[in-house]
Amino acid sequence: MGHFLNRFIGKETPGSITFDDFLEFYKQKVDEHLNLEYQPKTALVNQQHDILQPKSPDEIVGYAAIARSVVSFANSDGGLLVLGVKSKVEKYKGQVVRISPGQLSMLPPNITPQSLQHSLLARIQFPIENLTIVQVNKSDKSSDSVFLIDVPASTKAPHRVNERYYYQRLNFSTFEMQHYQIADLFHRRTAPVVKAAVNAHAVQVKHTQHFLVNIVLVNLGQDAAKHLTCICRVHSNTAKSATTGSTPYWRIHEDGRQCEFQGGVNTVLYPELPLRLKELRFSVTPGSIEPLSLSIAIYAEGMKSYLEAFSFPVKKLQKDNLDSTYSIAPAEYAQALNQLNG
Repeated sequence: MGHFLNRFIGKETPGSITFDDFLEFYKQKVDEHLNLEYQPKTALVNQQHDILQPKSPDEIVGYAAIARSVVSFANSDGGLLVLGVKSKVEKYKGQVVRISPGQLSMLPPNITPQSLQHSLLARIQFPIENLTIVQVNKSDKSSDSVFLIDVPASTKAPHRVNERYYYQRLNFSTFEMQHYQIADLFHRRTAPVVKAAVNAHAVQVKHTQHFLVNIVLVNLGQDAAKHLTCICRVHSNTAKSATTGSTPYWRIHEDGRQCEFQGGVNTVLYPELPLRLKELRFSVTPGSIEPLSLSIAIYAEGMKSYLEAFSFPVKKLQKDNLDSTYSIAPAEYAQALNQLNG
């Protein structure tokens, strides 16, 4: 669990995140984007620390405002909501062009992970699976907190708030969804969702350093994935495939910078039954310290295309000669990772 916590905070285990870890991320001043949003305490409580209450059924304030942000992530590509940081809005000719983190605006002690979880469950239909809420306190002597809410992209979208409104995240903004967008997300519930877990390790081949890359495809959707195609592209200037020509599994381009797997009509990827592809072998220019950077693109019938970038530290792999596993969502990919490490 906690893909976006791992991506932004750098910790695979949510319970190990400290306030210092959060501060290290906060000092980077990462702008809001599709997968990141900041909210101050005033989005949830007033100056007396009482929960904001709507004055009409149509007003979205307090816990409903937090639910709106969470739903918008779940209905799009997932993301991290940082609750306890003000945002600074930059405009050009009246249009918002940038939203960056401002001052800390931490939550009072009457806000807890349990109260957030309970209130979100009460306001979001249907419940969002694998939602992770992490509370980080400023110090042992302080009760003020920042909350990190990791929201995965949901295969059970669309979700709504207060049985009324559907929201979606686009770029750095949250919008109420149109009818065609809602209909499109209902299709996502039954569509396949194929993603990749990847790892790499270094081997010595006739005095030359090679890097073996293993890819496991896993279907997180509700329907079988047919006509699978997986394309692995090399983005490092100093790396290319160490295999010349094509193999029974992979078609390798002449320049060695693109490898293609096409499953054909007989390759069907069912939910919860990962598919391990044959390993790829890459060579890196001797003495290079540039990371081995790859992108994995996956296509299947009835599925939105998937693209993810992976970067492997060449110097670390050369030094340790150990597996270094990179995964999108460790909890969701447990079975795939077992295959990688098996």
